Amino acid sequence: EDRLGMTGEALCLFKGWGVQQNYELAFKKLKKISDIYKGQTSVEALLGICYLKGLGTNIDLERAEQYLMSAAKDGSEEAKAYLVDLGQIKMSKIWQSLNGKYRVEGQNEDLTTYQGEIELSPHENRVKATWKIAKADSGYETFEGEGFISGKYLCIYFTGPSKGAALYEIQSDSKILEGTWIGEDSKVAKRYIGKEKLTKK
Repeated sequence: EDRLGMTGEALCLFKGWGVQQNYELAFKKLKKISDIYKGQTSVEALLGICYLKGLGTNIDLERAEQYLMSAAKDGSEEAKAYLVDLGQIKMSKIWQSLNGKYRVEGQNEDLTTYQGEIELSPHENRVKATWKIAKADSGYETFEGEGFISGKYLCIYFTGPSKGAALYEIQSDSKILEGTWIGEDSKVAKRYIGKEKLTKK
């Protein structure tokens, strides 16, 4: 079979043009074309859509991104549009997975350590946060904050005994967040800097 003939047959099966629509068979043919003839823009765009939507194969967002990025670089407008959809899906998954309680392990600028917990509640493109940091007298200090996600970072502005901001890098499906915080204590006019690691409970 020639490349154009194979591609045309796969496209007809995918779209249901003149034949019964069959995503599984279309996917197999598209994959075969991609393996034999590398860099076929239209084929890679369709493979990306298959992986994105689970058409003829299992959903695989990483492979979807790989194929769609390749096709988009070669000028596929369809691939570019689906990359936007992919970005929204990935962001939605991050928002959903952020919800819940995390164990806090922190270190102040003077290298003293502390522990506690934080509860994150994503709502309407914002993240609400409540820290409970353990004190030596078995009590705890409470900080509350609100923030947003930018790329792979979660930024939260907090209030409590001191005011400031925390910036966490989201890792491994939001089960672990690591970052730094900067607090301002207006009573003593001092800025405090520290590190925190959040591990989902």
